[in-house]
Amino acid sequence: MKIRIILAVLSIGLAACSSGGSTPSGSGNNVSQATVTVTLSGAADANQIVVESTGFTAGSPGTPTGILAQQTTNGAGQTVFSGIFGSGQYCFSATSGSKQADQCYNNNVPATVTLAL
Repeated sequence: MKIRIILAVLSIGLAACSSGGSTPSGSGNNVSQATVTVTLSGAADANQIVVESTGFTAGSPGTPTGILAQQTTNGAGQTVFSGIFGSGQYCFSATSGSKQADQCYNNNVPATVTLAL
């Protein structure tokens, strides 16, 4: 019974992290760092703040919870988050005006993540 409850809670938590406009890419192997690319209308989005967190609040748009780091993209619309462990949930989020893109990974962060605004 406890396992069913745990699985139900995990499923709800993962569903809360899902959002349109983001595309996971890469092999999904456990990595120690991830390169996050942010695009706006298909073009690289420089100077965009990207938040690394452990989850999101429910709702649209969701708010990052358990913030681990906050970094700004370079001229190519990229930033690299390091210190990623092989287990745990990691979420990446970017917001521009009313547009928000976020993506969560549970125990399997890929080497590259694209957030499309």
